[in-house]
Amino acid sequence: MSLEQSGGLFRGWSFRMVLFVTAVVCLFSAADRTYERLQFAMNGVPASIEKARADQHLPTRWLEYEGVLRGSFDVRLRTADGKESVVALLLPKDAINSLMDDGLQRIVFLKNKPRRFKMESAPLPPFGVALWAAGAAALCAFLYSVRR
Repeated sequence: MSLEQSGGLFRGWSFRMVLFVTAVVCLFSAADRTYERLQFAMNGVPASIEKARADQHLPTRWLEYEGVLRGSFDVRLRTADGKESVVALLLPKDAINSLMDDGLQRIVFLKNKPRRFKMESAPLPPFGVALWAAGAAALCAFLYSVRR
């Protein structure tokens, strides 16, 4: 069956499913970003980090995430109430270099999830306005195609 006989691409079920999946993925991704931002704003725990051991070396593997070189580094996490723990964090290279020079860094992590953190000077994660808009547009196009 050709496109003219089936009513065009906009009426094809495969295209409708692509619109629906795009809408769902965009809307869930935007909701996740908004939830993470809300968690940092409401349940963020400020803490200081220092290197976990005196004989600790620089990471041998670096990866680029959000345009910044990062490496896995063992740190001693100390909260304001005196609780201390050792965790491996994926830290930016400049923060690791500062820790290697026996410096301290300040982070904010999510309560009971120390691996979900941001540097204290870093802004909150974005709302994901573009994802909300793309999801809404794909959902509207999907609903319009179903009504036709």
